[in-house]
Amino acid sequence: MILILIFIIILYLTDKKFYALIGFFFFLTDGFQLLPEEFFWIAGKEIKSQDYALVFLIAGLFSTILLRKDLKLNYFPFGLKIFSLFFLLTIAISLLHYHIPYIETIKSTRLFLLFLSPILFFDLSYEDINRLKKNLFIITLFLSAVYIFQPLSGIKLLNGYAGMGKMEIAGFTIKRFYNLPFFIYYFVFYSIFSSPFKGIKKYLSILLIITPCVLSMHRSLILGITMTVLLSLLIQKASLNVKAKALIMVMLFAMPFTSIIWERFEKGGTFKEMTQILNGDVSSLDYEDELENKTLLFRFGHFYERASHVSKSTISILFGSGWMSEGSPYTQSNFDFIIGLPDKETDEIIQIDTSDITWSQTIVRLGYLGTLIYCFFIVSLLLFFYRKRENTIAMISFSSIMLFAITSFTSVLLFSPLMFILPLIDYFCLSEVYEFDKKELCLSRS
Repeated sequence: MILILIFIIILYLTDKKFYALIGFFFFLTDGFQLLPEEFFWIAGKEIKSQDYALVFLIAGLFSTILLRKDLKLNYFPFGLKIFSLFFLLTIAISLLHYHIPYIETIKSTRLFLLFLSPILFFDLSYEDINRLKKNLFIITLFLSAVYIFQPLSGIKLLNGYAGMGKMEIAGFTIKRFYNLPFFIYYFVFYSIFSSPFKGIKKYLSILLIITPCVLSMHRSLILGITMTVLLSLLIQKASLNVKAKALIMVMLFAMPFTSIIWERFEKGGTFKEMTQILNGDVSSLDYEDELENKTLLFRFGHFYERASHVSKSTISILFGSGWMSEGSPYTQSNFDFIIGLPDKETDEIIQIDTSDITWSQTIVRLGYLGTLIYCFFIVSLLLFFYRKRENTIAMISFSSIMLFAITSFTSVLLFSPLMFILPLIDYFCLSEVYEFDKKELCLSRS
């Protein structure tokens, strides 16, 4: 893998950026979720595939900064710049105030470098960026097809945490797999608003990419996609006739899955949970059962316990409790949460890391102030895309970020820098400074 990494860095430095960036996404997604983790190890030592992507990113950043003297901070959203300054401050506090070892701090913060990824695309034309997205879309379609075979065969075929729970639906036992293709959340909306295909191919691609989301039996994801599509159709600058046709298309696609989705919501207790929580009646819920099944009450309890811990000191209220890593001696000696999933190896409650709720992560890592600043970044990004909603690119990113927000109480997508790479590239492409620089570049070449 080191040779492949060196090869794509050379490609990038020799102005063959398109192929190099395909390699960048290859490493970002664990070899497009097809290669065993051991393929990325070095001399028997466990190395994450995303660490290769970070090395590529750092090499690309240095080359761009050295070669481009006119690099501007305008390439990034204002909210991200504010968050980045605060983020650096939390790292300093983690090291100097909490005395968390710097290795732990680097391990916990390194993926936030991905917020700088748009710089890698500085010299790419619209055509190359669109071609890159089309290739990633086709790869995601292929991975969606592979994913569909998982619940049918009961065999894990893609990398990532699979879960492999079971659901009884319509008299059939269906195995649940959580290892959805990495960028499916973005490309669901890409297939709807900006598909490179026409006619029957377009509708088949939409069906292919939506099916894994339904087969995952992830209630909030299904509900989130439905709500986001309807909201996007409502705000989109299009004629009433176009919106009506799009709504009919959405309903037609949803019809084959209606009975499956309804039964999943009933069996998962979604309607019962929502009614009781809205009525303030949580005393009648079986709390142990809620924790075991990771329901809404479990997630509220998970967040509340960690928020209460952060509230014990002024420094943690403002800046969080630090960037410690899960399972480290520091974490074991400073945290003793009782609500959470057990570690499969140690059977101890997982203290920091979670895939169940965004806000438990933000409140511990960033504190109350940092969570507000991060929310400001998200809202500012949404508003930017909303203002440019006549552009299909803007609608795709608006929809994907809105999906992350809607599912933030049942996932950590909203706090995953990996999920923001494509939306930030779209921001870069839609920003005025990009338009100006591309015109200047064309004039200088003519």
